[in-house]
Order: sequence, then structure tokens, then C-alpha cells
Amino acid sequence: MIENTPFEHAYEHLYWQAAGKNYNTGQKSTLLDKFEKKYMGDFIDFMKDYNTTNISMKFKSLPESVRNNLDLVNTMRHYDYTVNVKWVMSHYKAAAKYIGGGAATGGSDWTKYMLPKYQKRIFYPELWSEEEIENWGITNLESYKVLTEL
Repeated sequence: MIENTPFEHAYEHLYWQAAGKNYNTGQKSTLLDKFEKKYMGDFIDFMKDYNTTNISMKFKSLPESVRNNLDLVNTMRHYDYTVNVKWVMSHYKAAAKYIGGGAATGGSDWTKYMLPKYQKRIFYPELWSEEEIENWGITNLESYKVLTEL
């Protein structure tokens, strides 16, 4: 999370927000509204508790020589890619198979909120080139480049 960003603001940018809002009107779906009434407080508390205790913060706190270790960098990139592109695309393909062109949970336009090229969820942007980030979920769907030098 970006330092000094209110947790409520960060909450509004969690991935399911895109699925539960009508972006023409800004209105939240009934499903999202009920979900937030029940769980938003818990999520905000969780975000506060783990804001500085997470993999990204641990990585950033390492000495530069360790942060530049090629095996570690490639492992971090692999994790980022696997969760934010590969898993998302598997989920997307399953949804396409079972939902087809229909609406998903809460009536969302799931094809736009799920695809990595639209959301660009990236855990460690500092480990990717500008070109890789620009083409996130487009050119790196099948494989990703392993860094060979830093």
C-alpha cells in the first residue's frame, strides 16, 4: 500500500470493487453493498494490521545486495506473474466456460474486471520493466521473461 493512503481509499480499489459497481452511475450492486456492510470493517482492520508486515515490505527491507539476488528476483517475479496473470487467466477461462457471455456475480462485466490487461494487478512493479508493465497480461500470458541481469 502507498504510505499515507487512507485504508478506506485502498479498500475502494480492491479487485472485487470493479465487479460490483456500475461505472456509468457509480452505484454498487446489492451484493457488494451487503458484502461491505458485513465485512468492510474486518477488511480495514486486516489492512491496518498487515500494512507493514507483508512480503513486499519484507523484500524492501532487505539489504540491496540481497534484493538484487537474481534467484530471489526471479522468484518474486514468478510469484507475481503466477498470481496476477496465470491464476487470473485460469479463473477467466473457467468463467468463460460456465458463464459464457452472461453476467457474473452481481451482474458485473466480468470480462473487463478479470483480465490482467485491464486491472494490471502487480505486486512488485519495481521488478518489472516499463514495457512489461505496459503490456501486462497481453504479451506475458503464456510465459514471462526471466531477468538475466539487473
